[in-house]
Amino acid sequence: MAIDSSCAATLATSAIIIWFINFIAIIKSVVPGRFKHEAPPQNLEYTFDAWACIARNTSETVPLSYVVFVAALLAGADPVSYNVLVIAFTVLRALYAVLYLNKIQPYRTLCFMFHQLCVGIVGILGLLAGYGVYL
Repeated sequence: MAIDSSCAATLATSAIIIWFINFIAIIKSVVPGRFKHEAPPQNLEYTFDAWACIARNTSETVPLSYVVFVAALLAGADPVSYNVLVIAFTVLRALYAVLYLNKIQPYRTLCFMFHQLCVGIVGILGLLAGYGVYL
């Protein structure tokens, strides 16, 4: 079975967009004082850093999402559904970052839930395709 090129292109586009958002988050969350070769001061105060939280969350959730996307792509998931869901995932993930930066709740959590739902549905589509069951 051949891999649908539109699905591969959608996945590659999504990956580069999410990578770019994560790259910006990592750069924005750098604390120059952490690069000194000396012990940190004992009176450190915690300050909320949205960029660091975005970078951490991206590194926790996105890799496994792309494992599911690639597996579904290799299994031959329906191209139209696959593309719609990967695009929705990308838009929701980008919106999640914007809402996180602006501390807007509960929409940030809703974006997180819906982008995870997209991953789950793509996984189900991959399973259905892999086992030859189509709706």
